[in-house]
Amino acid sequence: MSTGRTGQEKDKEKGETGPFFHVNKDRKGQVEADGEDLSGREILTRVGLTVERYELFTVDQGRAGEEVGPETRVRVKPGAHFRATLRGADYSREDGAR
Repeated sequence: MSTGRTGQEKDKEKGETGPFFHVNKDRKGQVEADGEDLSGREILTRVGLTVERYELFTVDQGRAGEEVGPETRVRVKPGAHFRATLRGADYSREDGAR
């Protein structure tokens, strides 16, 4: 049974203010309501990750899209999704082994 509350209303109940962008499914960072131009480094920093450990990608239709380098600037709007992966990890095999 749905409560009919929006994600933003639920965030406010938790003491958080929006709007947000998302990295992976479990991290979110605040962004201005009309969007901001951020570097890959800034996006990762806002969600508590570092460019030394993670690579960042746009998400397009649920799949990793283009890589966003540490100094590459992209327009980040509320609701935008990104994927952060550990540097050097091989995700081409199910078990993650190289």
